[in-house]
Amino acid sequence: MEVRELFSEELLLTLPADHPLTRKRTVSASDLEGEALIVMKEGHCLGDQVLNFRDRSDLHPNISFRSAQLETIQSLVCADHGSFADSRNGGETRAAQCPALSIVLLASAHSKVVAAWPKQRPPGRAATEFLKIISARFEKSSR
Repeated sequence: MEVRELFSEELLLTLPADHPLTRKRTVSASDLEGEALIVMKEGHCLGDQVLNFRDRSDLHPNISFRSAQLETIQSLVCADHGSFADSRNGGETRAAQCPALSIVLLASAHSKVVAAWPKQRPPGRAATEFLKIISARFEKSSR
């Protein structure tokens, strides 16, 4: 497979608005020790990234719930049943939809978005242009 990184974005921690960690701008891995986390089901890229972050940080949070539905997770966080690590775009959108949510930056955690294709079959002209547009769009927004 040929793999090209398109962009990387910071991960945010989505918390109930009255959670003590909302007083911090950035949350470290050690701040999450023992914290109840809600994680996407195994195989979902965001869930896998959170588990990789946990393993790299030697973190031992309490995974209180796993779901395949972002709406379910948002409702659980709104109801104060845990916290959720989310991408910057997704976290900001979900926090705007639910006033009971707050977001803080999760230190040293990033979500990489890549494109992959078989080496024997490179992307065509349209796909190549599409990849350029996506890369340029996120390069501008990361400045």
